[in-house]
Amino acid sequence: MLEMNRPANRIFLSLFVIAICTGAPVALAADDVASLQAAFLKGEYGSVLRGAAALEKRGAGERDTLLYLQGVSAFKLSEWDVARARLNRLISEYPRSRWRAQAWLALGDALESSGQGEEALKAYQQVYRESGGEALFPQATLRTGKILLRMGHWGESKQVLESLISRVPNSEEAAAAKELLHGGDFYYCVQTGAFVNQANAMKLAEELRRRGYPAELQEGTMQGKLFYRVRIGRYAKRAEAEEQAKRLQEDGFPARIFP
Repeated sequence: MLEMNRPANRIFLSLFVIAICTGAPVALAADDVASLQAAFLKGEYGSVLRGAAALEKRGAGERDTLLYLQGVSAFKLSEWDVARARLNRLISEYPRSRWRAQAWLALGDALESSGQGEEALKAYQQVYRESGGEALFPQATLRTGKILLRMGHWGESKQVLESLISRVPNSEEAAAAKELLHGGDFYYCVQTGAFVNQANAMKLAEELRRRGYPAELQEGTMQGKLFYRVRIGRYAKRAEAEEQAKRLQEDGFPARIFP
């Protein structure tokens, strides 16, 4: 939520293209929308929030467009409450807005990022019900599969990810789904550390093995950077992982259950 989440700037750009291709009119003055777009792409999300609010106060432009801009910008700033408030307002007040499908997707990301997985799933399901939601099928489906995986719903997650691969096999989202399915994370494990430096990860793994723990070193990526995870176990039940985590903590090691 939301790969939280895909970058919000990609969401914004793709959806703006959708609006143009479907002939949806853009009511904001060209200079205004151009300046807000430019600020967004530069990562000046605070400026976008202020600029959209100023236009709204003056009564300039379409209110739903401004709410969407504020919502995705607040999301990028990790201001989850603001993001949810703006996006919920768009959804509730503008039932015919061309941004509704996109707003549900962004709302799901904001909910997932703030730890509300169940609510995020509901938001992603709404994407499919909105006009234009079909174009967002890959993003919403990948996010759904990831959340189900983190919640331990292995069967449902596999089904969702496989449906994504079947429908849009050449998409970036399908590639990510394949990586998830082949990565074998359909079990609970306990992570004791994640390091950019491989030597540090190996040192921790060796110490754990000396203590009798079956530690494994796994490679992962985050924001394009390689890192090394030290993990223990492959448990079908969360209770088993919790028991192992408790033992690790009693021995002085940090312990976090995944997914």
